[in-house]
Amino acid sequence: MTKTVSILPVRSAAEHAEATAHLRTLMDAPDADDRAAEIQAQASLIEAYERVHFPIEAPDAVMAIRFRMEQEGLDRADLAKVLHVERGRVSELLNGKRQFTVKMLRALHESWRIPAEALLASGRTGRLRKALPR
Repeated sequence: MTKTVSILPVRSAAEHAEATAHLRTLMDAPDADDRAAEIQAQASLIEAYERVHFPIEAPDAVMAIRFRMEQEGLDRADLAKVLHVERGRVSELLNGKRQFTVKMLRALHESWRIPAEALLASGRTGRLRKALPR
């Protein structure tokens, strides 16, 4: 027995809206478990379109640090301890008045497990001062 599947192309904003609505219908269907491959195929087409037309920028270091602080209930004093700096320096770093060194970013990555990609993304970190590990 041949099973009919319905996967919509996604090449324009109108097709994106239609495909997204179709995906919701597929996922809400009583036989959704049996249509997993069809759902995955439609989701992949939507995702590919969105990756090109709605890119999500990586957070800069300050955004990543603030997010981790909020997640873990950490404050500026905690950040000062990890960076081995005074609390006043923390404010300057978070406000973009001073730049993070590579040593500071490495400490954040190792201590707070912030992904290196987020810490090294361009943005308010500006150019990093050269700081070789000691």
